[in-house]
Order: sequence, then C-alpha cells, then structure tokens
Amino acid sequence: MRSRGLFFPILVSLLAAGCGGGGGTSRDAGAGTDAAPSDGGATDAPPTPDGGSPGDGGAPDGGDPSDGGDPFGDAGDPFGDGGALGTPEWVELTVGPPGTCDALVPCGGDVRGTWDVSGGCFEIDVDGALSECPGAMATRYEGQGRGRVVFDETVAHRVAQSRVEIDVFFPAICATYYSCDMLETALAAAAGDATCTTETSGACRCTARHRTEIDDTDFYTVEGDEIVSTTSGKRWAFCIEGDALRYEDTSPTGPREPGTVHLARRE
Repeated sequence: MRSRGLFFPILVSLLAAGCGGGGGTSRDAGAGTDAAPSDGGATDAPPTPDGGSPGDGGAPDGGDPSDGGDPFGDAGDPFGDGGALGTPEWVELTVGPPGTCDALVPCGGDVRGTWDVSGGCFEIDVDGALSECPGAMATRYEGQGRGRVVFDETVAHRVAQSRVEIDVFFPAICATYYSCDMLETALAAAAGDATCTTETSGACRCTARHRTEIDDTDFYTVEGDEIVSTTSGKRWAFCIEGDALRYEDTSPTGPREPGTVHLARRE
C-alpha cells in the first residue's frame, strides 16, 4: 500500500507535464505545449481557416532542437512544409515547480491571424509528489515546443508539438525499498518514456520524458478577455500586447492545460 502513496502522485504530476490538455495524443497544449486554445478533441482535418495551412503531417521529425538528436525517438512532423510561412521553429519552454511562472493578467485583444508558439511557462509539482520519500527531488526540468494557430472569424486551427524532460533523484533509502526498476516502470507508465540507473551508493537517478502532439480545429468566440470553444465550452484567458499573445486555460470544469503559452503574430 505504501507504493500507491508514492507512485500515484508521481504519475499525476508527470501526466500534467505534457504541456497540453486537449487534443492530439496528450494536454495534449497543451505543449505542453498546446499551441492554441480550442476544443482539443477533434483530430479530423476540416478545411483550414484562411491564413495558411499548418501542414498535413507525415514527414520525419527534424530532431531535438538543442543538439540535433531526438531523445523521444522518431516523431512525425504534423506541419508538413509549413506552407508559405515554413515550419514553426522549436523554442525553449520554461518548466519548473510552483512559483516558477509569472501570473497572466488578461487584457483581451484581436486574435484573428496566424500565430506561432514563441515560448511558454509550465509549473509541475514533482517535488510535492515525492514528499513520501525523504530526499527525493526533481533535479532538472526542461521543455521545448513548437506550434502554429490560425484564427479566422469563427474557427481556430492549431498544430503543435511539445517535449518535457524531468530528472528525478531517489536516495538509497527509497530506491532500495522500491527498486530502481519499479521506479522506472512507474515513471514510464506516466510519461511515455523513462530511464533509471542505480548508482553505487544505491540511489536511483531517473529521467522521465513526455511528448505531446496536437492537430485540431474548432469554432470559437471571444467573450471579454477570454477565448471560448463553442464546442466544448472550455475557456482561455488571454492578453495581446503588440504582436505577442499569451493565454492560459481558465475552464471552470474538467482538467486544465498547465501553465501559460506564448505566441508571436506571423500575419
């Protein structure tokens, strides 16, 4: 029964690290990183809103944005050639424990047009989830994402991918009791992939990885400082300042997408 106390909070926290709540394979957005607010449930490919097509997918992934390698294995590229604007660039996401991100102050604005993900901030309480194991802690948070959203008068089309990595340290007192293999299995079940190694001291060091992919289209309206999905009723508070858009999930019910997503206007 003690293992439920440790494993289940870990799984819940790491599932939240997907950076996307609706759509795609995730929270997914959501990207991680979710690239843009919409229903999140539709994966069909209705006609793309005016402003350019985010792509139709199928091409091999270009690899990890930092070192040219993909720690998650080969991934499909949902952007295709990206149309006239090209494929969105990978960008770094800020990932950390509660208190990492600045609060979003909604201000509204005109969302119509094409936007690319330019960053984001996501808070993941892994340390809190590991509280039953004295000395267990997250030692590294890292995330990358890319995405594009096209808003026409009534329809939002978003395509996005995100990756999150979290390094977790389990001291020998816990790793010996649960075994490093058990910890790796629990993390992999939550995040999609995990690797753990046992040190000579008996401690266990793990890296959990989670990837999200989104490609969906939904009708939307703007109500004050919120974007509202007319299909699901989900809501996102947002603020546009110049050519920068920031939003966060404020839905009153259901799971929320974590953190704040930043986008830059393309046209």
